[in-house]
Amino acid sequence: MKIKNTFKVIKGFFKRNVYALTVAFSVLAVFSVITALSVADLYKKKETSEPIQTIEQNESNEQVVPTETNSVIVFESPVKDAVVCKDYCDDCLVEDKTTGVWKTHQAIDYCGAEGTDVYAVYDGKVIKVEKDVMNGTVVEIEHSEGLVSVYKSLGSALVSVGQDVKTGDTIGKMGVATNEKADGSHLHFEVKLDGKLVNPNNYLGEAGK
Repeated sequence: MKIKNTFKVIKGFFKRNVYALTVAFSVLAVFSVITALSVADLYKKKETSEPIQTIEQNESNEQVVPTETNSVIVFESPVKDAVVCKDYCDDCLVEDKTTGVWKTHQAIDYCGAEGTDVYAVYDGKVIKVEKDVMNGTVVEIEHSEGLVSVYKSLGSALVSVGQDVKTGDTIGKMGVATNEKADGSHLHFEVKLDGKLVNPNNYLGEAGK
């Protein structure tokens, strides 16, 4: 009788509180799912924030941690015995003798006799050779690290598009450009980094400055 009465009491309890118990179990289930997802996300973040570093061993069986090396590009001078007649200046105004206009000068001009040899400043591939009405013959050479060297005011070019060149290879002859005719024979030398003109002095060795 006692067992039967106990069963009736329990049955009655569940019957009277079925709604409350359903809500309680639902909340408990949702909480369990959220907790499991949070723990999984924590372990995932820990794994991604702590990359494994490869350890190498040298001949003496000593552990060596690899280090990053950054290549540094240093240009040679585009003209032997370079004489700079107009330096780079992007934060000041320089008079253009041909037009009389004062403007910035985002290049280095090297003076020299017409026909003076012009050299590649660094290893690369020729990506442009064209005769421009204003700038004379123009040659562009693509290097690594997003760098491109530009040679304007040439009288002639001795390279062609797609040609690989080495540092010091003769790529053209100095000439006179229409847009800088008053400056006479010279090389108008530019450097581009990722398509934007930058100061060539940042890459030239002392012989080219």
